[in-house]
Amino acid sequence: MRILCVEPAGRKLGGAERSLAGLINGLTSRGHAVAVLTQPGSDAIDLFGSAGADVVTSAALQQLSAGTRHGGRLEFVTRAATVAPAAKAATRAIVSEARHFRADVVHSNGFRTHVLAPLIRAQGINTSWSLRDFAPRALQQRILRGAARGTSLILANSEFTASQIYRGHPRVRVVGNPVVLETLPNRADAREALGLTPGQRAVAVVGHLHPSKGQHIVVEAVEAMLRDPRYANTTLLLAGGAVYGEASQRYETELRARCGNNVRLLGAVSGIESIYAAVDVVVQPSIHPEGFGRSVVEAQLAGVPVIATAIGGARELVASGTSGILVAVNNANAIRSAIENVFSDANFERSLIKHGHTAALRFNPDSHVDVVERAFQELERQ
Repeated sequence: MRILCVEPAGRKLGGAERSLAGLINGLTSRGHAVAVLTQPGSDAIDLFGSAGADVVTSAALQQLSAGTRHGGRLEFVTRAATVAPAAKAATRAIVSEARHFRADVVHSNGFRTHVLAPLIRAQGINTSWSLRDFAPRALQQRILRGAARGTSLILANSEFTASQIYRGHPRVRVVGNPVVLETLPNRADAREALGLTPGQRAVAVVGHLHPSKGQHIVVEAVEAMLRDPRYANTTLLLAGGAVYGEASQRYETELRARCGNNVRLLGAVSGIESIYAAVDVVVQPSIHPEGFGRSVVEAQLAGVPVIATAIGGARELVASGTSGILVAVNNANAIRSAIENVFSDANFERSLIKHGHTAALRFNPDSHVDVVERAFQELERQ
């Protein structure tokens, strides 16, 4: 088969881009031809190329922005109205590249091009989405549901993300993101590189900086732990970049003001395996529900106990008390208590590690590619 993937994001390399790269790698290794259409200067160009795709860029994708992350309704509506001409230009660019590449299916990897799928399908080209997030606004959800009616196939990464389209929708298939980690470095070496001393317990939050990600809640939890002599040697590592515009930059400034010897802001980390090798607990403290929760699965694969807020896709990744711990949203006391429970009970810690690793194995790339490949082949036969 010949698959044209469309990645609308620009200067943001995150879980969606890594998941698409995993799919590309699997498809090309099975003999399928894959091309990616993305913005000029995208951070993901090298990633997609190394996965085996032919990468093509189009400036027409650069204007497809619907406002800042979790911005208000007025901002979204105003911005959406201004990009209508850009949407037409982007549709023309995608259709042109699909015909040039002789694509059997055009696969969108982001909301901004999901909504174009009916226009592309109207040109006689099969379309599909990877639906990876839960839209933060009711208006966005209505737009997605409308676009879904003109889409050949929707691949949702969790039952939670699928629910915003319609449960049981005939074109929706649930398939978790493919997650793979490189070999972990030696734990002692990774800890030394981060300046962690023997006996020092380390907590990490892995994710781009934004108030919706909830890093400040873990800062509050750890600050409270440090006042207890039993946990005074705890260190919090915040690994992630400020990639969501001004809101991220303001949030980074606020977090940096609270940093000290025991709370450290690492910025974007290229070799995230070094973080997992060094720390004792990973927390995903999201306030807005995540569609999946890549850092949860990565930590489980790395053998690190996981604490996550009990919203969104995390509820499908963690059996609380068995493969991780789920806590209430926006609750620093609950996060503090969960961390202390792990630190104070070695048997519980070992049990979380064992069952977490087993739970994470279901998201191996081969299983993901099996499902997607079959779905694409069914489209081709229609």
